[in-house]
Amino acid sequence: MADLKDYLTIPQVARVLRRDQSTVNRYIKKGYLKAERLGGRYLIEKSQLASFVPPEPGNPSLKRQNRKS
Repeated sequence: MADLKDYLTIPQVARVLRRDQSTVNRYIKKGYLKAERLGGRYLIEKSQLASFVPPEPGNPSLKRQNRKS
């Protein structure tokens, strides 16, 4: 693990991404953001945020598929 100054906590990441903390937690659970657990807290490398592309909004399993009639 690199120096702690190279990492952000979930509340800090939420402010940077302008998302709720629960959304950042979901991104971690789903694998969109890679995080390391240290002392019961998740830490996210700052370098990950530079290349982070958030997933499309909405539930993909509920989106309609284009069907040919």
